[in-house]
Amino acid sequence: MNQATLGGLRGIVTKTMASLMVASMAVLFPHASRCEEQIGANDKDYFTLDDRTDLRYLGGKSATRLLTRIKGKGQKFGAQQRKRYCKLKENSEQIQWVLNDLESGEIISKSADAEKLFFGASVSKLFVAAALLNKQKGELNKAQLNQLVKMIVVSNNRAWKELQRQTGNDGSDDSGRAAVDKFVQQMGYADIKGFQGWMKNKDGTRIHGNELNALQLSNFLYDTYKRNYEGAEVLWKIMHATRTGRNKI
Repeated sequence: MNQATLGGLRGIVTKTMASLMVASMAVLFPHASRCEEQIGANDKDYFTLDDRTDLRYLGGKSATRLLTRIKGKGQKFGAQQRKRYCKLKENSEQIQWVLNDLESGEIISKSADAEKLFFGASVSKLFVAAALLNKQKGELNKAQLNQLVKMIVVSNNRAWKELQRQTGNDGSDDSGRAAVDKFVQQMGYADIKGFQGWMKNKDGTRIHGNELNALQLSNFLYDTYKRNYEGAEVLWKIMHATRTGRNKI
């Protein structure tokens, strides 16, 4: 097996040590129509939205240099790679993962504690992006798109908080948190708290945000790929090409 073969695989791997690292993992079997959209497409076409906006010119220079499609190098999956894979898979306390067919949504395999909640770190930025896109039916203005690219590609925390506020109905922190939580619950990710910070309830109690698990994150990736909420294709394009390095999502 080589990396070209593995190029069809993505996975959700949730890892906690001093902090949480999450990478995506799912089996990808595109429909013929989806293949026609992407096979042979150059980078310009790939990063161009339906309204002809080129994502590579958003988010500043730091984002532009990272918006490059990752392509397989044809390297073999040898003994060293197999050893690393087995070590990751067997370390059940620190790593939770799900293997998901993105076409059917079928869970092919998962770790024993794939539903265990972890602190999500920057992973919850995905839910803020999805909630805002869905609220505005996939139509973001240029300033918002700039912020979205900064938030996802460069993992900019200032953009994260600002877009979360805009997701709410009055521009406040708590309104934004409530709007993100409402979107997450409506999508069926019952155990996930995808907002940043603490949300204060009317009775004075507080709910801690940024709690995720591998299984429902897998469901979110499926819903994003299948465009099951407004604007999902925008987030998918940005996520699919982000190259922030091995220590970030």
